[in-house]
Amino acid sequence: MDGRADGVVCVIVTHDRAACLRACLSAVSRQVRPPGTILVIDNGSGDETADVMAEFAHARHPRGPGARRASWVRNCALAGTERNRPRTLT
Repeated sequence: MDGRADGVVCVIVTHDRAACLRACLSAVSRQVRPPGTILVIDNGSGDETADVMAEFAHARHPRGPGARRASWVRNCALAGTERNRPRTLT
């Protein structure tokens, strides 16, 4: 076991806040029991956000046509926690 809190998903939503995202991801990663899954939802940033996300390979960065809809983000989070029982929450 790697000490991660399986079943715990951290969802971080960002838009043009690369420096804040780097600090946030660093803090979450340094926790005594980091979450089992980290999802970063980028709402169309135009700054260095993509570069920051690339620095944290263990964080997932789902992309898709629904990335700006709350239901899409919730579904991504649920998919990360319940791999054996897919559910949708809209």
